[in-house]
Amino acid sequence: MRKGSFMEWMRIKNRISKTWQPGRVWLPRLLVLLLPLLLASSAPVLASAPIAAQTLLDQSMVAEMISQVELGAISCTIQHLQDDQGSTGLDDDGTRFTPTLNATDNVKDIVAQFEAYGLEIEVDTFFPTDDECANVVKSMEKICPPENAFQNVIATLPGEDHSRYYLVTAHYDTINADKAGWYEDKETTPAPGANDNGSGVAIMLETARILSGSRFNVDIRFAAFAAEEWGLLGSRHYVAQALQNNEHIAGFINIDMVGLSDTGVPHIYVYYKVDSPDSLALAETIIAVNTANQIMNADLYAEQDWTDGLSGRSDQVPFWAAGFTQGVYFGAVKDAANFDAVDPTYHTPGDVLYNPDGSLRLSADQLVSLTQLTIASIASLAQPVSVDQAPEPACPPDSEKLQDKFAEWLEAAKLWFAAKAAELWQQVQDWLVAQWDILINKLETELVRFLEESWQTLVDQCLGSSLLILLPGIVVWNRIRSSRGRKDRPS
Repeated sequence: MRKGSFMEWMRIKNRISKTWQPGRVWLPRLLVLLLPLLLASSAPVLASAPIAAQTLLDQSMVAEMISQVELGAISCTIQHLQDDQGSTGLDDDGTRFTPTLNATDNVKDIVAQFEAYGLEIEVDTFFPTDDECANVVKSMEKICPPENAFQNVIATLPGEDHSRYYLVTAHYDTINADKAGWYEDKETTPAPGANDNGSGVAIMLETARILSGSRFNVDIRFAAFAAEEWGLLGSRHYVAQALQNNEHIAGFINIDMVGLSDTGVPHIYVYYKVDSPDSLALAETIIAVNTANQIMNADLYAEQDWTDGLSGRSDQVPFWAAGFTQGVYFGAVKDAANFDAVDPTYHTPGDVLYNPDGSLRLSADQLVSLTQLTIASIASLAQPVSVDQAPEPACPPDSEKLQDKFAEWLEAAKLWFAAKAAELWQQVQDWLVAQWDILINKLETELVRFLEESWQTLVDQCLGSSLLILLPGIVVWNRIRSSRGRKDRPS
């Protein structure tokens, strides 16, 4: 029951007690009294009462949450949205124009991240209505795709109170309107959309990761919209469902094309609906949160009142047009006419994350700061019951993490085998040196012994041979001497 219903019931009760008297026709009067209340209770809850001065969270609590933001997780998501191969260039399916097969693959990637953070997931498949085909799509000079389905991805972080929720939205589809005949080649025409709107989706997913580590008073919901580039079809469908289900959206933030600021420094415009106290109140709360925590430069900006809901800057327009006015839009460019000046790659194949030299084309400080502001704003609105450590980033996906782990293991194995081979070779060298020394020593010993023995043998053999040769000579010599001696003797 909404605020004020109890007092309304008491007033009705008092009037019934006065009306109820025996003999009077009281039933018609009772029905007349109850009819406004019955009609009010069955009407959609378009928004809560205007946000009063919010109790700002303790700065240490905010700091604990926003300090966990990782640029690597944000840039990883943008890279995988623009190109499934994860390289700095584009593969053959470098587009998220919906409905295409690659956009369907991106839906799976978004779902996988939400699931990794423990959120409740719904993939809402829808088709454009006849009215949308006739008015919205036609006004965008596009052809309505009656046979093709679009998909919104909705993820909910349950809180203590499920009667209302805060919402963060971003569209994931892209478009390349820079090429003549782009519509006919929409399946293959590159439309990487790193800034428009990979930046918004990545910030939303990182916000979901950080907030999923905490518990809040109310539900927090995240919506990745399809077909924004067709004429806000994804958000239009979501709003129609919210009205049908009588949902109570306490407040919402829509994020679109925020990777480059028109001031050249981290800066955001908090767009609110002109002449809407609810929208202005939320915008002022966000500015107060930003000021208290000194996150980034931020300014209020009144957005045009797009009452027809058929056009406008981004996905906040259908919400405002339907009466969900308590919402804002985060935009990094003040004037839509300056889109091309701030980002010359707007709606072209050049809208990628990295420059050709490998440096980031989008602003790292802008992406991190705006993620922190989104986290601080939603946390301040939803009011945490407890704050805990966020789970590890789910980007890159598990399959690529497995590939990375295998590559790391393979590299480690190479290093291990190289070290073992070096160690083994050293052992072989040491063994060979040792064996060589032993061999040399043995050879030396054997050689000396051999030489000694050979010399002795040679000496012995030579001495024996010499005696045999000299003996006859000695005998002859002795005989000669003997004969000479007889001759010299006197007769």
